[in-house]
Amino acid sequence: MLSSGELHDITIIGGGPSGLFAAYYAGFRGLTVKIIDSLPELGGQLTAAYPEKYIYDVAGFPRIMARDLVRRLVDQAMPYAPILSLGEHVQKLDRSGSPRLRVITDRAEHWTKALIITAGLGMYTPRRLKGAESFEGRGLYYTVTRTEEFRGKDVLIIGGGDSAIDWALHLEPVASAVTLIHRRQQFRAHQENVRRLLSSAANVKLPYRPKEVRGEEQIREAVIVNTDTRQEEILRVDAILACLGFSSELGPMADWGLELEGNDSIRVNTRMETNIPGVYAAGDVAHYPGKLKLIVTGFGEAATTLVGQRLGAGEGPAARRSGIYAAWLAVATMSAFGVTYLLFPSQWMALFTTDHEVLAYGRTLMWIMALLQPPLALALTLKGALRGAGETRVVLYAAFLGGWVVRLPLAYLFGIQLDLGLVAVWLTMWLDWWVRGAVVLLRFRRMRWTEVRL
Repeated sequence: MLSSGELHDITIIGGGPSGLFAAYYAGFRGLTVKIIDSLPELGGQLTAAYPEKYIYDVAGFPRIMARDLVRRLVDQAMPYAPILSLGEHVQKLDRSGSPRLRVITDRAEHWTKALIITAGLGMYTPRRLKGAESFEGRGLYYTVTRTEEFRGKDVLIIGGGDSAIDWALHLEPVASAVTLIHRRQQFRAHQENVRRLLSSAANVKLPYRPKEVRGEEQIREAVIVNTDTRQEEILRVDAILACLGFSSELGPMADWGLELEGNDSIRVNTRMETNIPGVYAAGDVAHYPGKLKLIVTGFGEAATTLVGQRLGAGEGPAARRSGIYAAWLAVATMSAFGVTYLLFPSQWMALFTTDHEVLAYGRTLMWIMALLQPPLALALTLKGALRGAGETRVVLYAAFLGGWVVRLPLAYLFGIQLDLGLVAVWLTMWLDWWVRGAVVLLRFRRMRWTEVRL
């Protein structure tokens, strides 16, 4: 086992989803890897903040519990024996030994050839419910780490964003009653989740805000007020979940000389390079124009980072092998899930609805989704690799051809002109992604992207 003073090929700051995938990807390519994280266990926010929350936006999983996703990512990365330095807080970055980097934590010094920062939201703190701080630990929560703590309770959820609605849907089956209040008439959340909330048994009150929390040893009542009429209402509650957002910052990393976007994001180029040579960023902590903060985005950025690192070292063929391997691994994995969509479409749909009409349509959609998995995996993975090489034009061309030349005209032809129904329109999505996959694969195989200069 390597000691903290020995040189690693890659050191990753952050053991969340993006960091774990980067560790796997680098380890498979034969690189020595170390992960540094301030938490005592791997998983980042998924482990620390919401281990029992379902996640719906990871490719290949209609839904997966956060802790289960972490377990699978750990199982994927650990065979390549990354060194784990958990419970360590990074302090300084020393570049005097260039091209080697020295990362100094509160416990040790770590030497590395390249550094990947996948610190998520950095140091984040939930916004407190003003006037109710004395009830923290006595019925006032800011996140859910154990669903069972809410079983059989009357729960009040405060907030109008995705987190508040997700927790309302998650707790509604186990709580005695769930009431959600928001100070505005509109939610700031995905419309599909809003629709599910409004059709659930949860009691939604708009526009209301909290005024007072009452109780002795535990919370017993909450006074809420209508922001339009000023009328007050007293609710009997056992627990309050305040989803009021959070503040985040990079901590000591903000003083390393990195180009920042706000207090919690690091600017990167299409290779995920920061302004400091040898230092990369991926996942929620990385910022570039048009960035979408999703777990699956972080996976692609982790692969992009390592392709870019290979190119930066002048190893074009190795970068190509990394990209091709990642693509075929993604195709194999998502195709395996596609097989389950073909064999068990009704079971998949039953996770989300019991409506017979929706189930009938849904079975057909699941079959189409099964066919969609291979080109979707191919296109998404190679698009990330090409971006890592600085080749963004072909990615744009592929999106234009698939979306505007194939999907939209054919959807209009099949759905409107020929009146072939919704299934025919869905099939145009499948054709769209095959075109995108073919375009990026052709470009990737030609190797000209290794010559792009940024």
